[in-house]
Amino acid sequence: MTDLPRRPIRPLQPPPGSFEQTVARARSRRRRALVGASSAGLAVVAVVAIVGATSVAHVGTEHDVNPVLPIASSSPPSSAPPPSESPTPVPTSAPPTSATAAPSSASPSTTAPVVVSPPVSSPARVVVSSPPPSAPVSVAPAMYHGRLTDVAHHPLKGYRVYWEKHVVGADGTSDTIDVDHPAAVTRADGSFTASCPAAGTSLVIPPKPLLHGAQALVYDKGAEKLSIMQVGDLMVARMIDPGAGCRPGAATRTTIFQPHAVVTGTYFFGGKRYDAAMAASAAAAQPGDTSEVATLFVEIPAPSGTIEMDGLLPDPATGTFTISGLGSGEVVFLFYNSRATVPVVDGQPLHVEVRATPGTAPNASDATVTATVVP
Repeated sequence: MTDLPRRPIRPLQPPPGSFEQTVARARSRRRRALVGASSAGLAVVAVVAIVGATSVAHVGTEHDVNPVLPIASSSPPSSAPPPSESPTPVPTSAPPTSATAAPSSASPSTTAPVVVSPPVSSPARVVVSSPPPSAPVSVAPAMYHGRLTDVAHHPLKGYRVYWEKHVVGADGTSDTIDVDHPAAVTRADGSFTASCPAAGTSLVIPPKPLLHGAQALVYDKGAEKLSIMQVGDLMVARMIDPGAGCRPGAATRTTIFQPHAVVTGTYFFGGKRYDAAMAASAAAAQPGDTSEVATLFVEIPAPSGTIEMDGLLPDPATGTFTISGLGSGEVVFLFYNSRATVPVVDGQPLHVEVRATPGTAPNASDATVTATVVP
């Protein structure tokens, strides 16, 4: 039993070409590993390069420096054949050996990529400054520059210039004059300066200063005239439309003021000089009252040729009145149904006495009025 015959162990012969196939498979696995590692490394290098370039470009833009591009380096893979490779030639059926074949498994060393980033400097301090606040700009109001002369171009000094607001309402017209605050007073050379008014406002130059209670009567824009009534006066004032003179760069505008004809007079009622009691009675009179009320009306010729009829309010202290700014024509005094006419010439003064006599008829049909020129 102990001396059993033993069969010698002989290794089996490998099939033809098995060694070469094993070596080829190993090389193929090493190439895939190297290609995968190289691809991952190159991807990391590319990402780092893009981020670094963007950062450097941003820093260079802010600080005016040239950006430094990142540098990536890696050692080339070894192409030495593995030490276990047999000198037996590789059969033609094996895949060809590449020049970039992976190194032997005995020394699998791959140099890691080195990324060199540009130096990052601390950002420069940016100081943003704003200009100091300027003082508010004041805009000067537009001004009207005028000059007042007579027909011979002599300057007229001391004439007051007023604002007049003409309003057209549903029930008629309404004119208001700022008596207390004249817009200007003409200087020795006839010049004056007034701030430009709002729309619908005109400049008015009457023959004499206006008093409290002055009332604008007939408005004639085409003739640039405005009749004004106040105690003791009835006048046709010169009116100026300041629109053209209020334009930027407008030159001084000259206005010719003509006193035209001036009629002065004294009013007598019932043989007595007009006084304060007669004025109070006339102010309280109602339509239809008898002729015992000393109410006097007048028709005057305006320089434009139109005829205006207005009330006349003599001064109760003296019984006198003045009618100025008249054109050539006739001044007609009216007392109820009676009329007294006085011819006037443009530019000539005239003094008259006007006497009214109340009648006894209920309808004042026998009331009379006369006007006598006093040399």
